[in-house]
Amino acid sequence: ARASVERPPDLNPLAIEAISWASDSNVKAELEEATRLLAIDSLVRKYCGNGAQEFFQVHEQFHGLRLVQQVCRHIDVPSVLSDALMLCDAFKYVSRVDTCVTIIQRTML
Repeated sequence: ARASVERPPDLNPLAIEAISWASDSNVKAELEEATRLLAIDSLVRKYCGNGAQEFFQVHEQFHGLRLVQQVCRHIDVPSVLSDALMLCDAFKYVSRVDTCVTIIQRTML
């Protein structure tokens, strides 16, 4: 139970460093995908809670869209814009323009 409450260490800096070490393009592509998944996992934990990653399916478009919507609800978080745009880059089917408009609309309310 304690493991689900505590955030795991941030592995993103290690993953980025590993990408710089990779000499083979296939290995580099695998590391880039793993880094993308680590970043998504980190945002799922940040905005939905540590237990949410067990239910989140990165290959489900609906889950990606709902995650972006959930992030956009947190306009009080200083990194909300960069987090939302990172998700737009991670999920190619999510519009950057629509995401920015959503954040602006929520800010104005």
